[in-house]
Amino acid sequence: MPEQDLLYQSSPASLFAVQARETPLTCTWTQDDEDSYWAAACCDHLFVFNDGGPVENGFRYCPYCGLELKEAKG
Repeated sequence: MPEQDLLYQSSPASLFAVQARETPLTCTWTQDDEDSYWAAACCDHLFVFNDGGPVENGFRYCPYCGLELKEAKG
């Protein structure tokens, strides 16, 4: 039986557990090397900082998805 079919037969608690394992715990922001744009991994949003990056500007959480923000050096 395919895993997807098993999900329909599962209890709500087990469905929540499956979704929780698939949901990322952080939103990774990557800086574009050519510009000062930072791209959020949770969506197609771009953000520009005049000086520094998200952490230097006091961002702890992504304003788009609400997950804890993590910087990735692009």
